[in-house]
Amino acid sequence: MRFEHPGVLWALLLLAIPIIIHLFHFKRFKTLYFSSLIFVKQVEQETKSVKKLKHLLILISRLLAFAALILAFAKPYIPLSENTLQGKTTAIYIDNSFSMTNLGSEGQLFETAKNEARSIIGQLNDDETFLIVSNDQSAGEQRKYSKAEALQRVNELTISPFSRTFSETSNWIQTQLENEEEKTLNRLIYISDFPVQAIGNDLILNKNTQLYPIQLVAQKSSNISVDSAWFTNPNFRLNTPNELQVIIRNNGDQNIDNLALTLKTNQTQRDIFINVRANDTTQITINYTDNKKGWVNGKLSILDEGIIFDDDLFFSYEVQEHNNLVIIDGEDAVPNIKTVYELDPFYSVQSFSDKSVDNGIIQKANTIILNGLNNYPSGLTELLAAKAKEGAGIAVFPGKNAVIPEINTFLQAIGLNGVARKVNEKFTITKLNSNDLFFKGVFQKLPKTLSLPAQNNYLKVNPSGRTVSLLQFENNDPVLLRSSELNTFLFAGSLSKEDGNFMSNAIFSTTLLRIGELSKSEKPLYLTIGENTRYPILQEQAENPVRLTGENFEFIPLKTTAQGKSWISVYQIPNKNIIAGQYAISDNKEIGHVSLNYNRAESALKFLKMSDFEQTLKEKGFHNIKSSILEKKSLISPINTANAKEYWKLLLILSLLFFFTEMALIKFWK
Repeated sequence: MRFEHPGVLWALLLLAIPIIIHLFHFKRFKTLYFSSLIFVKQVEQETKSVKKLKHLLILISRLLAFAALILAFAKPYIPLSENTLQGKTTAIYIDNSFSMTNLGSEGQLFETAKNEARSIIGQLNDDETFLIVSNDQSAGEQRKYSKAEALQRVNELTISPFSRTFSETSNWIQTQLENEEEKTLNRLIYISDFPVQAIGNDLILNKNTQLYPIQLVAQKSSNISVDSAWFTNPNFRLNTPNELQVIIRNNGDQNIDNLALTLKTNQTQRDIFINVRANDTTQITINYTDNKKGWVNGKLSILDEGIIFDDDLFFSYEVQEHNNLVIIDGEDAVPNIKTVYELDPFYSVQSFSDKSVDNGIIQKANTIILNGLNNYPSGLTELLAAKAKEGAGIAVFPGKNAVIPEINTFLQAIGLNGVARKVNEKFTITKLNSNDLFFKGVFQKLPKTLSLPAQNNYLKVNPSGRTVSLLQFENNDPVLLRSSELNTFLFAGSLSKEDGNFMSNAIFSTTLLRIGELSKSEKPLYLTIGENTRYPILQEQAENPVRLTGENFEFIPLKTTAQGKSWISVYQIPNKNIIAGQYAISDNKEIGHVSLNYNRAESALKFLKMSDFEQTLKEKGFHNIKSSILEKKSLISPINTANAKEYWKLLLILSLLFFFTEMALIKFWK
């Protein structure tokens, strides 16, 4: 048997008082004066033993009445099972993601959640231990708290840029328990607004745990956000127009007219008014030009009521003086490729043989051209596959006698289709995919007839959804392809004059320059806080720690180093609520800039129905669930504090019964 309020048992010591009074009562003698013995005969005779029995029964009734009353206030109970006895900890999860800044009937949902948690802690047992968990999952949330400490911990919680699913949270809690050899959680109280992505997968939480999901309901479910942004051409050049694409998302049920969107950069400020239909997105294009080289920090902003974390989107990029372009020459290399690029001062061209590849130069390259290679060794394949994944542009112009197994391994590694066979037959290029981004802006007006080159032989590429055809022969076989996954290209033939006249056509230089222009910067425009994405940095000393410094916030990001290159990440930073904005990257000196944005996952303000949430958990084997919905007013949720058979009501009845027994003995036993 256990007690909810064991401290009340000290009151049992007060039972000594009626015992002491009873003992002193028997030692008192009362003197009676009689004028005549005749009156003594009229006194009802009682034996000494009967008197003692009466007083003893009265004392026992009184003691049992008070004892039962004290035990009732101590609230004794017996746990229902051994599993319950093992679970001694109550976990309270308080959702502190951005959607909880929305307003409910009692004010901000986050503050309502904290008030609810305080009320629940107040009604639980004094000997309970607590885990107070939020989306931060910080080191401080790994320890157990007493009742007073838990209340203090709830007061310290603040809004976090992170969001977690139910499975992420509950699995993390279960892991903390198992680290301390406690297999079963007593109860999990989960306070959230339950966004649509709330459940997740692969629950490892013990199924004997009592679950108390409490849903907070917002008064307003509409929101407008700056969803995302990107540049049509990811290479940034001086005095060259930039084409910025922006997505504005309306998550409400009403159309929005004349919404002001503001663009601010180091050199530009622009206001644009747009209309966004209900529950829809609008994509707009903003054109502007950079007239200074170096880092540009930009910000897109709107004004919205209620949820404001997604009203700003920050981005950073570098206006480059040069595009570092590397040409790797093979046995059948042609000089024309280098000639085309050297005519444009934007390209800083370096070339070397495939027998003497310089890894250091490759690591710094934005664009890599493979010129006439017949063999593709595994080392080169591994090196360039990593560059392709970083966003570098890679174009393959095979040699006359390309080894098909080797080139297939290489092409597949960089996101392109393999080659089926070599076709020794002449075909003319007749189709140009003018709708593709590759040819956007190349032609002011596409002529009805184009003079396109021919190939005497070519490599027939296996069909697949991994590639997009840019140029095709008359038999519909592709000759110029790009990857739909990476920034890589393949010309399916040799550039030698014996194999075709592609180099003598204007489309040749156009193709090379577009490959260079579309070579994406390996540095993303921004990182999303909480997402497992990386940002490459170039350090002279890789062992130096990296620091990100913003306007009012500074922290050390996670850093990984491999193959002489370093990356930083803001996936999980312990004990830090990172602030969105623009940050300078530095070790001993400034080495770049990066923008950080909050995750837009909760911008939609779409929430689960509690009945659906319960049904999903039941399908996963959880049946001990008692849910609550807080919508119009706050309430203390019905938490089963005893978690077992309770006896306080029985003791209260027994106490009254013993009091009535005492009164009956006094009144009727004469």
